[in-house]
Amino acid sequence: MQAAPAALAASAVGWLGYRRTFASAAAVDPADDPVDCAALWRGGAVVAWLLVGFTVGEAFGLPAWAVAGSALAVVGFTTRRIRWRAVPLAPALLALALGTLAIAAAPALRIGRLLSIDGVAGEAAAFGAAVVGANLMNNLPATVVSLTPLSTHPDRVWAVLLGVNLGPLLWTTGALSTLLWQSTMTRLGHAVSARRYATVGIRIAAPAMLTALAIRMLYQ
Repeated sequence: MQAAPAALAASAVGWLGYRRTFASAAAVDPADDPVDCAALWRGGAVVAWLLVGFTVGEAFGLPAWAVAGSALAVVGFTTRRIRWRAVPLAPALLALALGTLAIAAAPALRIGRLLSIDGVAGEAAAFGAAVVGANLMNNLPATVVSLTPLSTHPDRVWAVLLGVNLGPLLWTTGALSTLLWQSTMTRLGHAVSARRYATVGIRIAAPAMLTALAIRMLYQ
């Protein structure tokens, strides 16, 4: 729960930034595309299950792999068919390549040095390194690379987690989900370039990230 205040504050600031950035666009060109409510309900239920399962599942003897596996089984059963052309192989392969490179380079990164810095400076260094790492190598590999150093510096866990989760808001390679979304938008005829994503991301995410970092520093 130590990251909850920072995460909630970042979400609120990000929402305000989103409203301010897209207020005029929404008024001029409102979205009128049909929405598959069944897909939203199924997806929402799966996300809710994952959040609850990953948070309290182990307390009831339910390991994380079982939570993820059951969610995958439900998605596979309800989807049933999918066109191979719609499978975003390129983003998945890019994320895999970035992850492989990150794990291979992990010993030379010396992340432990950053995590060992004391006080407010150490919190900022851990958060900043996580943000940069997420955008350079994808946030999942960045998290994996950080696990060993964090075992000896557990006080930096929340700063790193906030960094790898908020960092991908700045660049498309920051998260596999963003790469998949970008691929889907391109396939639907609404391509979003990395430059456009970054331009909007800086306006919305940068204030949210600074807010999260400021709140985390209060705990030091």
